[in-house]
Amino acid sequence: MKKIIPLLKSFVVISFLISTLKTQAGPIDDYLLTVEKEFDSAAPAKRYGIVSKYLNLTYLCSLKSGDELDNTQLTSKVGPASLKFKDEKITPIYYNQTNPLALAISLGKRNLVSKFLSVVEDVNDKALVVWGYRQIYTLPHVALDPRYPEVSQNVPLEDRLEIIDELAKKGADFNKIIKWGGYKNPPLAAGDSSSFHLEDVLDPLRARALLYGANPSLKGSCFGGINLKEELNLLSLTISYYIEKKKESASLKPTNEVTALLNIFMLRREDFNLDKLLEKIAKRRLKKQKLEYKIQGLDSQIDTLRSKKTKKSTIKKQLLQMKIYMLKKNVKILNRKINPHYKYLRDIVFKFSPEEMLKAARE
Repeated sequence: MKKIIPLLKSFVVISFLISTLKTQAGPIDDYLLTVEKEFDSAAPAKRYGIVSKYLNLTYLCSLKSGDELDNTQLTSKVGPASLKFKDEKITPIYYNQTNPLALAISLGKRNLVSKFLSVVEDVNDKALVVWGYRQIYTLPHVALDPRYPEVSQNVPLEDRLEIIDELAKKGADFNKIIKWGGYKNPPLAAGDSSSFHLEDVLDPLRARALLYGANPSLKGSCFGGINLKEELNLLSLTISYYIEKKKESASLKPTNEVTALLNIFMLRREDFNLDKLLEKIAKRRLKKQKLEYKIQGLDSQIDTLRSKKTKKSTIKKQLLQMKIYMLKKNVKILNRKINPHYKYLRDIVFKFSPEEMLKAARE
C-alpha cells in the first residue's frame, strides 16, 4: 500500500532546525561516539551504568566542540538524588537531565540504540526518564518526539521506525505518563503542544506506535487524543505498517479500538480503492495547509503595519487584507472538495454498529 506522508514544513520550523543543528550536532555526536567506545570496552556488568548515566543536557548543548567536554560539569546538578518517585510523581527533577540512551534515540542512531538496549532489562525503568518538552519523558516519548537535544531532520525515517520497533520488543509502554508538574501528555502526543516537531515524520511515528499498544483515545493536559476516523493519513499509514509487520510475523498488540478499524478495513479492502482516495485527499489537504500558512504570514504583516500610521502603510494593509480574503475563499472551495471524500470513506469503512465494531476487534 502506498504510504502517504505529509510534506509540509513551516518556515519557522526550518529556521529553528537550521540554527539548532549548526550549534549542537558536532559535540553531541562526538560525545556519543566516546560513549560507544567506552561501552564496547567495558565489562558487561558496567554497561548499563554507561547507557543510563545522568547527564546535564544544558551543559552538553552549550559546547561548540567535543574537545571542550568537562566530565565534572557534564554530570553536575543531575543524578539519583533528583529522581525521587512517589505515586508516579517526581520531586524535584532538573529540567536539563538526559542520558546516553535517550540521546541516541532522539538523534535516530538506530545501531547505537540497539546496542544500548541490549543491556537494559526494564525499558520502562523510571531511572531512564529524561526531561522533554515541558514534562518528563519516558523512552517512548523521546522516540515519538525527536526534538531533544536537537531537531534532526536528516535521519532516515526507517531508522526512527526501527527504533520504535526495538523499544516495542523490549516491552516499552507507549501509554505511560509520569505525572509531575508541567504537561502530562502521553507519548502519542509526539510534541503536538510544540511548534517544532517534524511534520514529515509525525504521522509515521504515531502509526508505528499504534501497532504496539499506543492508545489513540488517551488524552493529556494539552492533548485531546486522536480520532482515527478523521486522521485518514495516519490511518492509512497504520494500515500499511500493519500489513507490512504481519508479513514479518512481528508481535503486535494494538488496542481494541485500533484493532477494530484494522479488521474492518481488511474485510472491506476490496470494496474500493483506498490508495487513490487517500492520495486525492492528501493533495487537497496539503494545498489547503499551504494557503493557511500564507494567510498566517499575511496576518503577521498586517499586525506589524497596525503600529504605523502612514498613508503607505494603510494602503499596503488594505492590499494584504484583499489577498487574505481571496485566499480564504480558496480554502472554503478546498473544504467543499475534501469533505465529501471524508464522508465517503467514513460511510464505506466506518458505518458499523458498536456491536459490529466489537466483533471486528475480537477477530
